[in-house]
Amino acid sequence: MLKKANEVGEGQIQTELLRKLAEYSTTHFQPFFLKFRMQIQKLMGALAYVNELENTKYKDLTNDVHWDHLAQSFVRDFCKIKGLSKESGLFMTLKVGTLGIPKFQKFFKIMKGKEQFFENLVELPIDMNLGSDFKFHSIFICPVSREIATKENPPVILKCGHCITKQSFKNILSQRNDRPGRKTKCPTCPNEIKESDGIDLKIL
Repeated sequence: MLKKANEVGEGQIQTELLRKLAEYSTTHFQPFFLKFRMQIQKLMGALAYVNELENTKYKDLTNDVHWDHLAQSFVRDFCKIKGLSKESGLFMTLKVGTLGIPKFQKFFKIMKGKEQFFENLVELPIDMNLGSDFKFHSIFICPVSREIATKENPPVILKCGHCITKQSFKNILSQRNDRPGRKTKCPTCPNEIKESDGIDLKIL
């Protein structure tokens, strides 16, 4: 197996490398063996011909297409973990803009002559569903304020199981304080709530 390596004085190095590869595969491949049995067996069998793959049935493992596929998989999985798009930021920005133009045109056509409406707006009241291709991480929209939760205004789960943002929770409680004796209820169901009922949630 190591004849060619021994001829150039690299036998010991290659033997140590193969030993480490075998140890790594034993430790890390086992959880995936049932699902990827054929692929793992082929990969381990190729180690016996590590210096002569071009002349064996394992020669396709040296094809550059596998490295391209591996690189794409790493990029895709890394972006998924980080909540990012695997496409370039410029491309995604242009794509979103292109898909959104018709809705913006319709909105401004309807609002023509009502410029005062925009004076105190932080964002435009346009609901735009761009599809799953543009959803890179989880978000929470408060059913009370219709605002997206942030780190400064995280979602809060109530004892009844419903969720609202922390600011909405505080606003509901402040309304109770303004009217002594008034019971505070969940905005979604009739369950009563109090200040200790709100638990902050962390969106991953």
